[in-house]
Amino acid sequence: MVYFHGAPGSISECAVLDIPSKTHGLRVVCFDRFALECGEDRERYYQQLALAVIEMLDVDETVDIIGFSIGAFIALEVSARLGERVKNIHLVSAAAPLNSGDYMGEMAGAFVFRLANRYPFIFYLLTQYQKVLAFVAPKLLFAILFSSAQGEDLALSKTGKIQDFIVPVLEDCFKYHSPGYMSDVKHYVKWDDELSWCVAKTTNWHGTSDNWSPMAMAFQLQSAIPGAVKLEALESMSHYSCLFQAAPKIIAQLASE
Repeated sequence: MVYFHGAPGSISECAVLDIPSKTHGLRVVCFDRFALECGEDRERYYQQLALAVIEMLDVDETVDIIGFSIGAFIALEVSARLGERVKNIHLVSAAAPLNSGDYMGEMAGAFVFRLANRYPFIFYLLTQYQKVLAFVAPKLLFAILFSSAQGEDLALSKTGKIQDFIVPVLEDCFKYHSPGYMSDVKHYVKWDDELSWCVAKTTNWHGTSDNWSPMAMAFQLQSAIPGAVKLEALESMSHYSCLFQAAPKIIAQLASE
């Protein structure tokens, strides 16, 4: 399995799959994609990630793809270049193309996406501010990120569990990989894909209270992807709480196959 983390995100995010995958004897790989120097070159970026997946596989071997949040669109772009080598795709709290619906009014990250799309220099300055916070006050950066949390994410934000999970992710992302993060966000806001090519067996996992990737995005992806088999709507879950709940279920499902 290959896991594509979110943005902001890092390879440490893959820890959510560690225990379930070891329990079932499965191997999960997460690429440190923000470290790639070709991030600004969109097509080369996707091709290099696809090549990295192919190099891991034996002849005729297939791969299962898992994408979280903005990482879901990267997962789909890479899957498009892998074609029949992809057996299953699992999208968690997935962000749909922004031009596929009227989402901005419901999205907690709408301000960031507008900057990335229309005012890239201000987006750069905002990212530099977040980078400074990652060095001097990472817990404040966490608090800002979760200031709009709702559903089970709000409850999680008051516990040490989510903070211990997210703070290292944010530190790694903004301290060392801010250019890669910015590239992903800028690619996402320009993403325009009808997804008619996607015939791989695809499951969408989405929290009904998600305000970072609104539930309307899950409905759109479910209708747009020809290979979509099920929409797993997780009641009261939001963004990260959906990931925590879906991760062991995804691993168990893949193990059973």
